[in-house]
This record gives sequence, structure tokens and C-alpha cells, in this order.
Amino acid sequence: MDIKEFAKGLDEETLLYLSENDNSRSRAFAHSLVERLKEQLGIENYTNAYDLVKSMDGKVLGEIYGYAISGNGEVLTLIYSLYNDRVYDGVESVTNSDFQIAPNRLQGYYLQCLNGNVAERITQESALFELSELLHDKPVKRGPGRPSSQPPSNLVTVRLLIFSNSFIQETNVKKQRIKGRSIQTEVFDIARLYQLCNTESDHQNIDIVFGKEYGEYGYKLPYIEMEAQQVGYKCFLTMFPGKLLQSLYQEYNTNLLLNNVRYFLGFKGSEKNNANIGIQKTLREEKHMFLAYNNGIVALANDVETVSEGESTKVDTEDIRNDCVSTGVISAIRDFQIVNGGQTTAALFNAKRQNTGEPISLLGVYVPVKIIVINEDDVKKKEVAANITKYSNSQSKVKYADFSTSNPYNMTMEDLSRRVGKDGVYWYYERLRGQYDQELARKNSKEEQHMFKSMFDKKERFFRKELLAKVWKCYQDTPYDVVKGEGTNYDLFLKYVVEKNIQPDEEYYKKTIGLLILWNFIYNMPEVKNKGNCRAPLTAYTMAYMLNNRGKEFDLLQLWERQSVDDNLIEFILKLSRAMLSMLNKIAEESQRSVLSCSKSIGTYDEIKRRGVHCDYSLIDYYFQ
Repeated sequence: MDIKEFAKGLDEETLLYLSENDNSRSRAFAHSLVERLKEQLGIENYTNAYDLVKSMDGKVLGEIYGYAISGNGEVLTLIYSLYNDRVYDGVESVTNSDFQIAPNRLQGYYLQCLNGNVAERITQESALFELSELLHDKPVKRGPGRPSSQPPSNLVTVRLLIFSNSFIQETNVKKQRIKGRSIQTEVFDIARLYQLCNTESDHQNIDIVFGKEYGEYGYKLPYIEMEAQQVGYKCFLTMFPGKLLQSLYQEYNTNLLLNNVRYFLGFKGSEKNNANIGIQKTLREEKHMFLAYNNGIVALANDVETVSEGESTKVDTEDIRNDCVSTGVISAIRDFQIVNGGQTTAALFNAKRQNTGEPISLLGVYVPVKIIVINEDDVKKKEVAANITKYSNSQSKVKYADFSTSNPYNMTMEDLSRRVGKDGVYWYYERLRGQYDQELARKNSKEEQHMFKSMFDKKERFFRKELLAKVWKCYQDTPYDVVKGEGTNYDLFLKYVVEKNIQPDEEYYKKTIGLLILWNFIYNMPEVKNKGNCRAPLTAYTMAYMLNNRGKEFDLLQLWERQSVDDNLIEFILKLSRAMLSMLNKIAEESQRSVLSCSKSIGTYDEIKRRGVHCDYSLIDYYFQ
């Protein structure tokens, strides 16, 4: 597929989202790309939301096509779409003046949120309420020029993410209007999208380039390399300056942490139960001993480029495998991903930023680093990553084996989705982002592609691991976790899967489809779909309450057999969702918070169950065993 055909394919997918969401093609284009490339783009907790702010005289002050807030609240991603609807006439180029509109309007929208203009225009049900609440937590005194105050939050980085189905040659932003935050601008034009969509990576690639001397990061890192040729991997031992890890975390945040606990534990508690307290103490009192005291970091990479010094050395003369050791300087690390030591990385960053006493300097702080390059396929790499996480000394108490898409649970669910169907109807589990499109592209003829689309309808019978986690967390009666965000909820679900050693079989898979049928119906009901920021909480709370409030098990296999919801169940869900929305609004009003904010608390769900939500279960008695 060449780039012109790829552009047409993106346009076809855009039309699919257009019909689903009844919005503009520019909005559908951005939405379709984020949903397709979340992991490669490093996006968590995405909200599809468009807004345009104008002055009284009609001047555009800000515009946004969506946003995402990282699970730790440190990164805000603002999304813009530069869409050309004449793609069938050929791929065009965007002029630099037209490109500058995108970052300028995103920054303008940020400032409009900051000074309260957005908060004044929206309700709590708006999809933009969480963004407004994040940036405008309390009244800001207005004056001439830019707002002088900053939002009272953990926000560190504002990321401007710009999509285009045209070519963009110049991507430098001329005007930086946001002060007090690290600003990153990432542009994905048609050429970069083509490259990204034709890789099978399930995460954001991170390349660290040092060069022969000091390179862009200003460091010269010595290494010791051991190459186990017969085993198929290389191991590099080196050390990173603390300032380098701080810079990397500021730029990439938790996207550095593949297969790791993604959320910083903070500096609360005691040194005994929180290793980060000990890290901060060492940095303050004995920072030059950090290299000696710290366990270090373990990372995977696709390649480590080096400048060697001298010949390699055979360490053990009796070793018949000819394993050799060499030394030199690292010039680049390709696709760097930390698999153990994420808490150390985050702690170094946060110790300097959050400390309230004498500022902590990272000058002279070094961290031991082990980098492993595996000369095997991606599946083998995932297995090694899982074992590293399992066997390495973790600084946190959480030591569950593998958060990756190649967890045995996910592998089994993928296999079941390909072979377990109902009357020729199958549900496609996309374990890796872009897997569906890659498999479709491998079909040799249009007839085979049509058959594949008929068997696996992407619009109606398609799900990813994040949705899988949502529906089972509703079944487990924890809807407040579902609302916390896809990344957080998925991690909590996988922790449960590993600790309980869940082994999916055909019955488990069929129950999963039953849960998906319920979720999809509730989520897309007009009464729920149009509730903006309340949509996700209302779906999760309605579903969890229905499944768990009866005191008997809901027969999900009936939904598998029907592959749809029946009239009685529709009537029941409609009544329950209305009552649930009323209850959520009442509790939110009492607590003076938004529905989205208060629904993340277990206390809200406990209060709902204490008060009770009226629903006539006699309508659906036949679903309970």
C-alpha cells in the first residue's frame, strides 16, 4: 500500500467515525486516529471533545479537537486536526502559515481554560468539564495580558498533538504562549502516520541519541557489553546521570515505563513501606552514594549503537560459547523502555520538583542501568520483559508479572476470539493496536477482505484490552475504578487477573461477549450518549449496579446466545440509567463536585448502594439464576 492509498484508507475510516458520532470530518479524523494509535502515541484517558472559542468581534481565541490527561496528572495532551477533505484528488502539503494555526489555537484554548472563559460556557455534563476543572480549579483574577496565575495541579507538561492527512514540511512553533509548563509539540502528518500505522509496535518508541561525543543530551556514557551469541541477546551495563533520567521523564513521562507500575507512589508514608522516602533522603544527605545504594534500572532496547574501544575480551577461558565482553561509549539507544526501576525514575524527577525544603540538586547523582537487546521476535521480547519484571528486585510491593499485551491472559483471549463464534458471528479482540488493519491488509483479494470484514465487523463486534478491563471491572462491582481512566483501570484489572491466576476458557469468553453487549448498548443509548462528561460514569454505574444488586448471578450466556439485548432488558436499563443519573447528580451537588470527579470515589458507590436506586427486577427475572 503506497501513501496515496493509505490516505484514502484513513479517509474511509474517518467516514466510519463520522457516521458513528455525527460530527465534522475533521473531528472524526482526529478521533479515529487516537482510538487507533493510543498506545503508540502514549495517550491515556482520552476524551473526544471539540470546542471553538471566539471573541465578541468573531476572532478565534482557541480551538481543540480532544484532550487526554495522564494517569498521574502530570501530562496534558491537547489535540488538533488539520484535515483535507480533498484526499481523493491527491495528498497535498500544508503551508507553514496554515500549520501555525494549529499550535496557536491549542495554546489559546489552554489560556481560555486558565482564565475561566471555558468554565463560564459549559455545564458539568460537558466532555470539556474535566479539562476546565483541571486548569481553572479556582477563580483567577483577570487583568490585561495573559493570566498571571497557574492551575493548582500536578501538571508538568503540556503536549500539543497535531494530526494531518497532508504533508507538513516545517513543524517549528513560532509562538509559545503557555508559561510555567514544559511545552512539547508533536506533529503527525500523512508521512509520519503512514510510518506509524505500518509498524506493529504497541508502545511509543523512544530513541536516545548521544552521538560520538556528547550529542543532544550532553552526556558521554561508558558501557560494558556482553554478547551471548548462542542465547540471542546482548547486555549493556552503564550508568545514567540523574539529570538524564529527569529529562527523559519530563519528555516522555510514564511512556518510558513498559511493563511497569506506571504511577508514582509519592513521598508519603515511612521509609520502611515506601522506597521513595529513602531515595529522597539519599539525594538530600548522601547524593554521591546514590550509585552505591540504588538497585538501578533494567531496560529493553531494539538496538544500542556504540563506539567501541579496543578488542573484545573473553572473560572465562573455559566458556565454550565464546561469550565476549567489550567496552566503549554509547552513541544511541533505540526504542528504550524501562521494565524495572520506574519508581526510581519518577522519584528522581519528583524529588527535585516537589520538595519543599532546600532544593535538591541531581548533579553528581548516577543510577546503575542494565540494557538488554534481544535478537528475537516481538513475542520473545515480551516474554523476556515479563520475566525481568517478575524476577528483578522491585522497589514497590507490587510484583505482578506482566502488564504487556503479551500477557498469557491476553494471548488466550485473542485465540478464543478467532475460533469461538455464534452462527458465523465472531468478535475481534485486537490485542495489539492496528492488528485488525494489518490482518485485513494481508488478505490477497477483495473477496477475502470482504469475507474477513463480514466475519469480524469492526464497527459492531470489535474490542481492545481497555474495554475488556472496563466490562469485567463492572462485573466485579468496582465502577469507580472504570471511571479513573483506561490506563489505571487496565492496570488494576491485570493485577487481579495475575493474582487470581485467571485462565480464560470458552465459557469465560462467552461471558465476556455478554458483558460487551451490555456495555455497548448502555454506552450508546441516546439518553447516555448525550450526557457528555457523565457518559462514562453513568454507563459503568448502571451496568455494575444491575449486575450486582440482585444478590444472584446475571446469566450472561443468554446475551451470548441472543447476541443482543431484548425488549424487557432495554426497558429495564432505560429506567435504571435515568434513576442512576438522578442519584449521581444529587450526590455530586451535595459534595460540590462534578459527577465525573465524585464517581471516581468508592464512597460514592457505597452511598448509592446505601440509599438504593429503585428498579423493577421483575422485568428481567429470567436473567438471574
